[in-house]
Amino acid sequence: MRTKQAKWKRVAAGCLALMLAAVPLSACTVNDDPGVLEINWTLGGYGDAYCQPLMDAFTAETGIECTPTYDNNSASVVEGQIGSVNRTTTDLFIMMVPSFPMIDGQKNRHGYENTILELTDFYEEIVPGTDSTLKEWLKEGMYEANQTDDGKIYTVPWISPMDGLAYNKLVLDQFGIDYLPRTTDEFIEILDQIKSGFSVDGKPVTTAEGEKIYGLISANNSAYWAFVWPTWWAQYEGMDNVYNYFQAKLPDAAENSLPDWQALRQEGKRLSIVELDRFIAKDNGYMHPDSLNRDNLLSQIDFLDGKVAFIPTGDWMEQESIQAYREAGIEVDARFMKTPVTSYLGVKLGITEAELRTAIDYVDIVSEGGSAAAPTYSGKSAEESAEITRQILEARLLVSSSQASSDRAIIPAYSNNIEGAKQFLLFFASPKGQEIMAKYSGATSPFRYEASDEVKSGFSTFTTSAMEITAREGVRYWIDDFKYPIRYKANLLITYWNTVNYQRGFEEVLYSGTKTPQQVYNEDWSSYRNNWDRMLSQAGY
Repeated sequence: MRTKQAKWKRVAAGCLALMLAAVPLSACTVNDDPGVLEINWTLGGYGDAYCQPLMDAFTAETGIECTPTYDNNSASVVEGQIGSVNRTTTDLFIMMVPSFPMIDGQKNRHGYENTILELTDFYEEIVPGTDSTLKEWLKEGMYEANQTDDGKIYTVPWISPMDGLAYNKLVLDQFGIDYLPRTTDEFIEILDQIKSGFSVDGKPVTTAEGEKIYGLISANNSAYWAFVWPTWWAQYEGMDNVYNYFQAKLPDAAENSLPDWQALRQEGKRLSIVELDRFIAKDNGYMHPDSLNRDNLLSQIDFLDGKVAFIPTGDWMEQESIQAYREAGIEVDARFMKTPVTSYLGVKLGITEAELRTAIDYVDIVSEGGSAAAPTYSGKSAEESAEITRQILEARLLVSSSQASSDRAIIPAYSNNIEGAKQFLLFFASPKGQEIMAKYSGATSPFRYEASDEVKSGFSTFTTSAMEITAREGVRYWIDDFKYPIRYKANLLITYWNTVNYQRGFEEVLYSGTKTPQQVYNEDWSSYRNNWDRMLSQAGY
């Protein structure tokens, strides 16, 4: 690892410059001209390098001029602009804010059924450069994720950020670790090796400065572990039952029954908290001791500097920090990994840990285009074995895109250039538009776009790994689904602890050991139970 102090300062300055690029810019007054498309871009971890090339390419393609504004719009700011009696002249908002509460709040205003334009029929339009409709061009689950609870659609996804666990390959190489964990038990084995301070062949391993290397790090201002533990929950329960949680719906509930707090008690959720505790509890020694003193950027720097092997993060880390290292000429090799399957799934299915790992090997081969004999399991019939493999396949192919519920585009219903806005969205989704996004942002696409080898050659190993993981056959996304009134009106979250400490949820109490996983879980569901009547009323039941 090359982590010289002078270069580190250049990297920190570079990272800071990238962050400052996302500082809100004052929106200037623009002309309400129907011949010009006014686009408001929300800036975040991806910077703004892709905005102008996209607009220039669109203008060259269609002749429609684009006038941009840039902001870090919160939901209240966007909603205020769209719903104000002083109508915004913006024709298209590219947002990073939750959309379902906004859609609900804009019903029956100023003479419109909704001041946000309904786009249900728009999804039947053909995407330029493809033979697919917009609906068909979306990746698995993305269309449904944009539907409101009554089946209508008002939004178009513009990115589907991949989040989860990343690893520093240069660190693993130092330890002689040449494989990635398939299960959570195997992950613990790797972390124990790193914790020992010795490589697999017994040689001491430290940073270039002689410091101890830790297995994991996170940040004090970001609940980035929420990109990991809910995936374990869904691996155990199945994604469909997690969506039952979001609706507070029991699996056998009658149609149109009231949301039931007992649907919030799911064994998979409890066990995912147990799993998280194994990794982040301070006494276990896997987490970097400064995790509670680091913000997300400093944690990324520690990770890229080789002080830790693994970090929960999102694909925006490419723009937030990796790019600065590459520009400074510092060697980095950070990559996403497939989320290890919770070993509790093997227990649930009645198979051994070894059988679970073998089945995961099979899934990895076939999902990446290879062929292999289907696994068998001791004492299981052929039919039982097939069902076990199906559940393991679904678990292994889950990809967290928790932020995809916010990263969406909307058109004001009263825009003077609705057709231009629609044309831009179709161009954006097209292979030509997605190539620009891939080149300048590194963001994971919500569309079935595959980057060419030429485009890929400019990617870091980090961006390449995200694209490879999401390109596997059968991938399904974990998306934090806000579409149900019990969620966005009554504040049913993935965990009640987010109302206590939004940035870290229950991570802090698990890290410090002040609460056991069982206590965390019990306080989670019981807090909702104790307020359920009020929540039902808030949700309109």
